Amino acid sequence: MKKPSILLIDDDKYLLSIYADLLEKENFNVISATSGEEAVEITKSRSLGFAIAIVDFHIPNGMNGSKTIAELNKIDERILFVGMSGDDSDAPYTNSLQAGAIVFLQKGMPVDRFLKQIKTLVQKYEDTNGIIQVESIPYDANLIAKIGLIGVSKGLQIVAAETLKYATNNLNVLIRGENGTGKERVAMAIHENSQNSHGPFVAVNCAAIPENLIESELFGHDKGAFTGAVQSKLGFFRQANLGTIFLDEIGDMPLHLQVKLLRVLQEKEITPVGSSKTMPVTVRVVAATNRNLEKMVNDGTFREDLFHRLNVLTIKIPPLRERKNDIEPLVAHFVEEVNRKNNFSVSFQKDTLYYLRLHNWPGNVRELESVVIRLAVNKNSGILTAEDVNAALGTSNKYALSEVKTWEQLKTMQEEKEKDFLIDTLKNYSSVSEAAEKLMISRSSLQDKMKNFKIKVRQTI
Repeated sequence: MKKPSILLIDDDKYLLSIYADLLEKENFNVISATSGEEAVEITKSRSLGFAIAIVDFHIPNGMNGSKTIAELNKIDERILFVGMSGDDSDAPYTNSLQAGAIVFLQKGMPVDRFLKQIKTLVQKYEDTNGIIQVESIPYDANLIAKIGLIGVSKGLQIVAAETLKYATNNLNVLIRGENGTGKERVAMAIHENSQNSHGPFVAVNCAAIPENLIESELFGHDKGAFTGAVQSKLGFFRQANLGTIFLDEIGDMPLHLQVKLLRVLQEKEITPVGSSKTMPVTVRVVAATNRNLEKMVNDGTFREDLFHRLNVLTIKIPPLRERKNDIEPLVAHFVEEVNRKNNFSVSFQKDTLYYLRLHNWPGNVRELESVVIRLAVNKNSGILTAEDVNAALGTSNKYALSEVKTWEQLKTMQEEKEKDFLIDTLKNYSSVSEAAEKLMISRSSLQDKMKNFKIKVRQTI
C-alpha cells in the first residue's frame, strides 16, 4: 500500500537518487526536484499534496532553503518540513528551524535513523490530517460494474475483486451480508464468470420454503412418495446440474436437512424423497446468510461440519451504512430507471444526499431503492428536496424523541448522531479534504467538528 507522498529537494541528483530509493523501498511515493522553483511548480500542479518536504539548505542557485519552505507553505500549510544539509555547522540547523522545519537531518546519517525520523513525521501528518489507511487493491473503474453492482466504494471494489477471483474455480463459496446488500447478485456473478456459466443458475430461498416441503424441493421426489405427490419432481439440485445452485438464507435450514445437504456436498449425489436410489449431481454450491453461523454452531442450531464445508471461500458484503459514498451512484441509477420506466422527470437536489447519508439504512440497497421509487412516484416530476427525503424516511431518520426528557439529553443525542455520521463519512475518503468536499463544508469546519468530537479515524478495510 502506497503511503503519503514525500517531496525531495536537492541540487545533487546522485543524492536525490539515493534518498528516493531508500524511501521507495519503504513504499513511499517520492517526487524529486533539483531546485526550490521546481519544487514549487510541482506542488502547485498536484491535486494531492505532500506529507513531507525534505529541503536541502545549500542549493547554490535560485531560492534558498528558507525561501523554499516559505513558498511551499503558502501552497499547502499541511506539509511537514525537514531541513537537511551536509554542512556540520550550526547555521543550516538554526536557519531550517527558524524557517519552519520540524526537524533537521544531517546528510550521511545512518539509514535506520533517517527512515525512523521520516516514518515518525508521516505518522504525525496522518494523525493531524485524518488520513485513513485502507487496503490497497488495483483500482479498476469497471471492476464493480463487471459483477453487476453499482458503487464506487473501496469495500465494494474488494467484493468485486474477490467475486471475480473465486469464480474461476469450482469451490464452495459462502456470501455473508445483511438483507438487501446484493448477495444474490454476487452469487449470479460468480456463476456468470465461472466454468459452469453455460449451465443453469438456480436460486433457492431456504427461509421461504415450508419445513415439511424443503427436502422435496431440494432433492426432488418420486411419484407417490407422499400424499399429493401425483408425479415425480426433479428438485432444485437436479435442476442446477452442471451449473450453480444458490442457497440463500442457509442459516434457516432445519437441522435434519443440514445432514442431508452435507451428504450431497461430500458424495456429490442426492436421494429423492420416496426413492432408494441415489443420483449423481455435478453442481457448484454458493450459499448466503445474514446470520452469525459461528454462534449458531456454538448454540447447536447449525452443524459445524456443514459450516466448514460451505465456508471454503467467503465474501463479506459490507452494509450500505459502511459504504455511504455508494449512495450517490445508486440514487442516480434508481432515478434514471424509474424515470425511464414511468416517463417521469424527477431529479434530486444536491443537498438531499446529505440527508440520505444520515440515514442508517437497515434495509441497505433494497431500502434505498424503495425510498427513491416512492419519492419519484409521489413527485412525478421536478426536484426532490431535503423535505421530501425526510418525509419519505419518516421516523427511521428521526431521533427517538420519546426517550428524551431534558434539553441536555436532546443535545447529547444530536451530538452522538452527528459524530457517528462524521465517522462513517471519514471512513470512505482518504483525507479530511475529500470528506469535506463531499459534505459541502470547508475543510477547517470539518476539522473543528473532528476536534470537538475527538475524532481520530484510522481504518483498515
